[in-house]
Amino acid sequence: MGEIKFEDKLGDITVITCIYIPVNNVYESIKWYQKNLGCEPTTIHPVEPGMKMAIM
Repeated sequence: MGEIKFEDKLGDITVITCIYIPVNNVYESIKWYQKNLGCEPTTIHPVEPGMKMAIM
């Protein structure tokens, strides 16, 4: 069987539902994502210092 190259399979990806990115400070990370990438967190968790997780 021949080797399948990553580039050949890239077209098969239609959606990415979740990417987990561990960070040391969730609150500061949210602020960075808002400023640099225009991402906004969901309203599930209040955005405040000391928060443990966020869904962007």
